[in-house]
Amino acid sequence: MSGPLTSQSSLHLTSEFLEDLNSDLGIYKAPPPKDIISPAFGQRYVPKLLRILSSGESTSEKKLKTLALFLTAIVDDVRKAEVLKCEDRLVFLDLLSGTDNDIKTATCTAVKKLFDFTPTREFLYDSGIVKALLSNVDSVPGAVAECLSGLAANRDIVPKLLGEGALVLTLCKLLTSEDMKAREFSAHTLGNLSREDEGVRQVLANGIDNLLEGLKQNKSLVFKNACIFTVMQLCRCYEGKDAVIGSSGVEIIATCLQIQEEETQTLAMAALLGLSTELEAKERISNACTEDLMKLQYSPSAQLKSNTDNLIASISEYPAAKAKFKKTVLVIT
Repeated sequence: MSGPLTSQSSLHLTSEFLEDLNSDLGIYKAPPPKDIISPAFGQRYVPKLLRILSSGESTSEKKLKTLALFLTAIVDDVRKAEVLKCEDRLVFLDLLSGTDNDIKTATCTAVKKLFDFTPTREFLYDSGIVKALLSNVDSVPGAVAECLSGLAANRDIVPKLLGEGALVLTLCKLLTSEDMKAREFSAHTLGNLSREDEGVRQVLANGIDNLLEGLKQNKSLVFKNACIFTVMQLCRCYEGKDAVIGSSGVEIIATCLQIQEEETQTLAMAALLGLSTELEAKERISNACTEDLMKLQYSPSAQLKSNTDNLIASISEYPAAKAKFKKTVLVIT
């Protein structure tokens, strides 16, 4: 039996000899730079994951694992842009039309991440993603509400969203959902939509009462703050101020100043500041929270202290309110 023609030691010597003759070949001993291999990896990896998701042979378990991998893959805009080049780029709509709630939830998480990149956000919106999400409100309300919040956080898309007839109405209904996560994200989304005057009008037509009820509850401070945030946005314009004042909103907002949480107090103060331009509101604010305002003048928060001073100055334009503040100062001191 014949042995190898060349021993391992001779091969080693030969390679060293060739390297000495061709010193430039030394550059190939080092691994390729990450800034080169990473994009190349993404260009192959993202399409492969989408193919698995769109395959009819993939089990639910495999799709869930693939969605988890997809989330780790789209770490930057370069990877997200790869989605637009894939034949299976509409797979997310198909996944949302299924019956597996775990897959729907994971899909919502992936879609929300794609909303961070303008081209994928616009593509998904134009492809009907909002309608697909709204069709799953009953099955996965929390996941849908969170996903929509990621979309509405982008100011450029808000006017388009307000053209979706059922969106604001659905979000207002979710304010009373048994799923607290759905409540929290829906309230915050309504606040972002209310940055536009049309958004204010739609929220007033569908959800002012539910928002004010959200201020009264104490199950979730996150939900309470999100509701105050939205009410604060409503108080930017006359229609919103009139609706809040007419719904006993002044007194409800004023109670939030007593919560020992800076964010809650700051949001409530901003909402009251917006209302304080109305004469009726000046009187009602002074009746509802004069003592609380006097105490907040000594807040360690510079912003809260400044807003408190501004609110006191605003409502003191009403003579009865000014007299009440002077009387309260004497009592406290």
